[in-house]
Amino acid sequence: MKVSAKLSLIALILLVGGCYRSPAVSKGRSFTTPFGYIVKGDSMREVVKLLGNPREVNHYRRKEVWLYNFSQTGELFVYFEKGDVVDIQFSSQLQGSNGCSQNKCSD
Repeated sequence: MKVSAKLSLIALILLVGGCYRSPAVSKGRSFTTPFGYIVKGDSMREVVKLLGNPREVNHYRRKEVWLYNFSQTGELFVYFEKGDVVDIQFSSQLQGSNGCSQNKCSD
């Protein structure tokens, strides 16, 4: 194989490897809901497929917050940034008189 062909092949491998996001790397922490698991990094579409449409949609500190109600566990807040899950909180985890804890808010 010629040197230029080898360099082109190496460049292609590096380019493709740099663009690919491995699910094991990009998706870390998983969250248990009454209907299954949501993983940090899941898309809005994946959440809707698992939980259905949210009861409410709010915005808080550059995050989109989806609210779900479950009779077993209470309210569930799913936080998105740029369309991907970044956190999930149950209402029992939120503290404060206004439902806010640090940078998480139910309003």
